[in-house]
Amino acid sequence: MSIHLHVADADALIARCLAAGATLQRAAADHFYGERSGTVRDPFGHEWNIGHSIETVSPEEMQRRYDELMRG
Repeated sequence: MSIHLHVADADALIARCLAAGATLQRAAADHFYGERSGTVRDPFGHEWNIGHSIETVSPEEMQRRYDELMRG
């Protein structure tokens, strides 16, 4: 099971989760679609994708960034 949680500050919440016993699955990073997010696993095995918006990206710009990412 995976849960996506949109918060005001993903880095801060991920740090709190780790301090409370979660394990880091994917460090927080900025993504082409305008979100910063990371993933933790809680002690019960649930994965939490925790993110926050960093910019508003138009569909055209998102596609351009995606295409560039896939080209490597």
